[in-house]
Amino acid sequence: MHIGICDDEIAELQSLKRMIESYCDAHGLEAEIHLFASGVELLSESEHLDLLFLDIAMPGVDGIEAGKRFRKRNPRCKIAMETCREDRIREAFYLEAYRFLPKPLREADVWEALEGFEESRAGYRRISLWEMRQKVEVRQREIVYIQTYDSYTEYIVGNRLMRSERSLHDLEKELDPKLFFRVNKKYIVNFSYIEGYDNGILIIRDTSMTVSRRKKKDFEKKYRDYDLYFR
Repeated sequence: MHIGICDDEIAELQSLKRMIESYCDAHGLEAEIHLFASGVELLSESEHLDLLFLDIAMPGVDGIEAGKRFRKRNPRCKIAMETCREDRIREAFYLEAYRFLPKPLREADVWEALEGFEESRAGYRRISLWEMRQKVEVRQREIVYIQTYDSYTEYIVGNRLMRSERSLHDLEKELDPKLFFRVNKKYIVNFSYIEGYDNGILIIRDTSMTVSRRKKKDFEKKYRDYDLYFR
């Protein structure tokens, strides 16, 4: 996850960075935080951001103008606007900002904005699994793929191996359909970990999987939708 902060006040940049790091540490999230001291800096390197905290009042290219240009380059990024000027909030609505944070920023407001962003992402919900005879909870999006055997189901979660006794049929109902797809009788895959796909054959972690013929068209449509709207 890539989070950007754009603010011409260095003290505000560093303060918000610490709040975000605190949230990520508390929730076990990995995030790269990118700092921009002006709208010009933001526009020079911003296509990869997933979430942007953007100050409205900045000299030169202000937050509204920077946000308009940024939105054209990165339409999928969520934007949280920071401002101490209520008279400019209406302008920010055109940027489709999902949060407006009053300055000076409060940690509670920043945490709530981050939590809202997390909830909007595919695979946010947790699922209970077993690892070395201990029950653990993981975010669905951390699951790379799922493979079924005769009496149990195996999960690749990052570099860890976990199990459950649920069937793939039951799991299909629980997993986020924006992120997961059952490609055949044996596998459910996470779109975000697919490394290659060609005419019914996909690769994840050097494992080759065949998409069943009757599911191929549906798989390709949902994989395109994921790539366009949820990646």
